[in-house]
Amino acid sequence: MLSKNHSGRGCSHSRSGKMRVHARAGFTLVELVLVLLVAVILSGLAIPSLSGLSRAKANLTATQVRSIFVYAQDWAAGTGRPTWVGYTSDTQTISAFQASADNLAFASRLALQDPLSRSSMSVDLSDLFRKKDLIQAEYGVTRLTLKFDSTGTPVDSTDKPLENDVLIPLANGVGVRIRAGTGLVSIL
Repeated sequence: MLSKNHSGRGCSHSRSGKMRVHARAGFTLVELVLVLLVAVILSGLAIPSLSGLSRAKANLTATQVRSIFVYAQDWAAGTGRPTWVGYTSDTQTISAFQASADNLAFASRLALQDPLSRSSMSVDLSDLFRKKDLIQAEYGVTRLTLKFDSTGTPVDSTDKPLENDVLIPLANGVGVRIRAGTGLVSIL
């Protein structure tokens, strides 16, 4: 037997004669507000961590770019032959090259190989430069090449030691700097 109590909830009598109250299915306004509040708090915690991912990716790329510069510099000093590190906006890559044993000119350069993977040393920057090519914006050129002479010193196109530092901007304020004179390569 089903009857209504004063609160509007359905009631039934059990075999023992006691009345049981059945609650309606659904959520109260307080419960809904609490769930929304928890969702807002959790999304507030997730957004800063997502922006940290893009900075971490920029730092990883900067480490790879720095490694290319350091390896090219060490290779030049170790072999006594010049090396070049170049950037092209067409492919948005930074690559390292070495002078051939027969001809030390830039035109006869060979790709410098990673000693572990035996693939050419290059870093793809297209993921970081989706919106804007920062190197092209910084220097106003589509190609940028830095040469290390036979002693590992960074030089300009006329083989004179650099007078100014070279800055390679990547993303999120992260970049790589090559110091004039010393050739020290650091991540900013």
